[in-house]
Amino acid sequence: MKKILLPLFSLTIVALSIGCNDKNNNSGKKELTATADSLYKVVLKGHDEGMVGWMKIEDVKARVQHLLDSINKLPQQAQAAAASLKESLSNSTTELQTAYNSMEKWMEEMNLDSASNNLDMRIKYLTDEAGKVSVMKEAINSSLKKADSLLKTKS
Repeated sequence: MKKILLPLFSLTIVALSIGCNDKNNNSGKKELTATADSLYKVVLKGHDEGMVGWMKIEDVKARVQHLLDSINKLPQQAQAAAASLKESLSNSTTELQTAYNSMEKWMEEMNLDSASNNLDMRIKYLTDEAGKVSVMKEAINSSLKKADSLLKTKS
């Protein structure tokens, strides 16, 4: 819930800032600059938090794959008994890879210097990026949590 509220809060700040902006008013420009700076910090914080999990994904994915490989080496009857676990592990591998890829794609596409000469456009861009980073961070954390849960039950 908290992860959803942050982008909504940011959008509210943006809407209020843009709606109350007087282009000829210096305090309006200061408010827009403060809003842009705050959004920039939100995006960077989300990135940093996402990176913590992102750096763990390859290791966790390898551990999940190791368990899958072990199941595949079992006799047919034992493999059949572990079919549900095998499916969960396979789904976990897919989720982990998707989360990993989303972070890579986001990092390649983001441009934190975007529209630095136009505060309205910069705020819109950073608001969009704050939403993206929130979704990406949630995907990373969720996929790691699910994988860890599967690995702990079978350790």
